[in-house]
Amino acid sequence: MERKILVVDDKQEIRELLSIELERHGYTVAVAKSGGECLEKIKYEKFDLVLLDLQMPKLTGLQTLIEIKKINSDMNVIMMTGYAIVGTAVESIKIGAYDYIIKPFSFDELKDKIEKCLEKEFVEKQKILVVNNEPDSLN
Repeated sequence: MERKILVVDDKQEIRELLSIELERHGYTVAVAKSGGECLEKIKYEKFDLVLLDLQMPKLTGLQTLIEIKKINSDMNVIMMTGYAIVGTAVESIKIGAYDYIIKPFSFDELKDKIEKCLEKEFVEKQKILVVNNEPDSLN
């Protein structure tokens, strides 16, 4: 099953590195360099997950997360931050982020978080199908 991830970071090298690694592991990747660009993309494209940088100019990661949840409350979001501030991480989870990861991180650590997030989403969709007595199809 194809999984599409939107990488949002104001630093080009981070966007490029994550794109290469995620595509190497079979994900389809789109990128956005700002919160505003991210919001435009999620209005018109379907993503399974957003990797969202916390510290960005203009629209911060937290502000972007709030707007993402207004557009799609079920959107999976993992916050990325270079600043290990517990309060900000807790706040992002309260707003609706699935998890957060502190830069610099290993790709294996990120991949693990992504897989757990997407697996959780799959299980939740299966539960809904069973409750609604629908055929085993997620399409």
